[in-house]
Amino acid sequence: MRDVFTWTSMVFAFVQSGMLDEARRIFDEKTGKRKMTYNVMIAGYVQYKKMDMARELFEAMPCRNVGSWNTMISGYGHNKDIAQGRNEYLGWKLLLVMLRLVTTKKLWTCW
Repeated sequence: MRDVFTWTSMVFAFVQSGMLDEARRIFDEKTGKRKMTYNVMIAGYVQYKKMDMARELFEAMPCRNVGSWNTMISGYGHNKDIAQGRNEYLGWKLLLVMLRLVTTKKLWTCW
């Protein structure tokens, strides 16, 4: 039986093998994705320096969590693209938004 955990594990396995196209195919086939499934796919794009694809998927997420925000922020940092993140509202602005949401507990409503 394929449930959300099985699908997420398959996406993770393909990401770890460097097979991002196959991971994305599996990701796209699944309906009713959870934040963890999105985060695994986004982290894969970040790991392989595909920040444009990570950002596209991040923006398509229906509800982001702290892990999603952290993955994007650290991705821009690790890929030495802080200026890009700052210019496109990610990076430092993203951190400020995240901190504001956390302190007002709005971010937690996505759980």
